[in-house]
Amino acid sequence: MFSRPEALKAWLFEEGLTVEERKSCIVDAGQTVPGFSLDSSSAVEFFVHCPFAWRTDERGLEDRNQDSIGFQVTFREGGNDTHALFASDVESETLSQIVTTTKRHNRKDRLLWDVLKLFHHCSYKSLDKDNKGKDETVPTPDVKWLIECQGRDGCIVISPSKPIPKKGTEEDKDRQPPHRQAATYYRRITDEKGGVFRATMEYPSIYAPRPFTVEITNLGARVVTAVTTAIGTATSTSSRAG
Repeated sequence: MFSRPEALKAWLFEEGLTVEERKSCIVDAGQTVPGFSLDSSSAVEFFVHCPFAWRTDERGLEDRNQDSIGFQVTFREGGNDTHALFASDVESETLSQIVTTTKRHNRKDRLLWDVLKLFHHCSYKSLDKDNKGKDETVPTPDVKWLIECQGRDGCIVISPSKPIPKKGTEEDKDRQPPHRQAATYYRRITDEKGGVFRATMEYPSIYAPRPFTVEITNLGARVVTAVTTAIGTATSTSSRAG
């Protein structure tokens, strides 16, 4: 369970339990998920960023983002570490707080990424919740740092969404993500870094959907796409990241 332990105290009490009895099941922000280690046979580590509590004043903590889970995964293959960053429907304010907290604890390495699972289905609100932009969303300073400084060369950005709409289409007028303006920003950054931008539903086929996976090896990460044809299935791969 991802939570600040004290935030669960009342609920556990109602269930006849205590925080101490269930402490081993609770992972707070700033901790790693137990049972996984880069130096063990699993060769993977999960570092939790969110949900977290935000210090508001001298009197205590305010719980934030209780429905959003954010974490960094580090894979170790052949002595090489590849980082992936995941977060759910977080907006720019939450990302800014994650960046601020991580910097304050001198843990900027915990926000490095080679693979980024985009927040909120490529919504502009994860870049700047108050301004979509006409042709490209301009991120807030903290989000800009996260995307442009922490994303490594050859990075892979995955948008869990429908295809990105084209300007002026009915889909482009829809208020729901994915948003063209946000995708334009992410595509520009991946192009500058020699990386790859993919939307999960962007590659239909007349025979069957064309799923893709991200493969982690000792050379880094790459996108592997399955292509179904009348005579069989083939795969194509992107350049490696990391």
